[in-house]
Amino acid sequence: MNSLPLASPVRASVEVSADKPDRVCFAYDAGATDPARSGRVEVRLRTAQAARIVQLLA
Repeated sequence: MNSLPLASPVRASVEVSADKPDRVCFAYDAGATDPARSGRVEVRLRTAQAARIVQLLA
């Protein structure tokens, strides 16, 4: 898996939200990373620090 540089314009389009008190969601448009793709990609992670992660990345 490749990392996304901090200065990447794609990084600015990643939405970060807390779905539940213990779950953080990262979402982006698949076409932003590859024009041949479409749709929305969502990754949800369970953590007790969900609210803190959203606060740090917002």
